[in-house]
Amino acid sequence: MIHAYLRLSTNEDKQKNSFEVQLHEIKSHFEVGKTFKETISGSVPLHRRKALFAMLEVLQKGDRVVVLRLDRIRGANPYFLFFGHLL
Repeated sequence: MIHAYLRLSTNEDKQKNSFEVQLHEIKSHFEVGKTFKETISGSVPLHRRKALFAMLEVLQKGDRVVVLRLDRIRGANPYFLFFGHLL
């Protein structure tokens, strides 16, 4: 199954990547099963991202996660790339 993770940053003046824009772009390339979204700054530690962890709890072997841009899931945390590799 393909899951979409959408994040809006709380500090962006113009939400050029609104939930609708992100999901529309992702769905134009992938058939999405479940969508997880939250409004939270990319500088917030990963353990405080409720939608992200809700998604991680339902992932099964073979599932894929799609984001519009890498910074939507990683934000300011470079360690998430390593974490993603472990999955």
